[in-house]
Amino acid sequence: MFEKLGDLKNILKLKSQMEQVRKELDNVEIKVLSYNENIEITITGSQQIKNVNILTDLSSLSKENFAEEIKEAVNKAIKESQTAAAKKALGNMPGGFGL
Repeated sequence: MFEKLGDLKNILKLKSQMEQVRKELDNVEIKVLSYNENIEITITGSQQIKNVNILTDLSSLSKENFAEEIKEAVNKAIKESQTAAAKKALGNMPGGFGL
């Protein structure tokens, strides 16, 4: 019976730690540039796009190239945000998975 109580305490502790990680990730901002450095994306560690900044005049780009550059920049931002979130989560795991 007391074993179950210990498991519940561990689960509640882990839940609290994960909530803390989520709050921390909300405040992490990551900036990435598109491959041609025409577009800068700012994303949070919780994967919310905060800003899309067009750094140069893109009027010479075709619609398809413009769309491709935006897509590439957003995907890069998401990937970097996921990496940051994983490192933060693993760093706070019991047992010292710190990266």
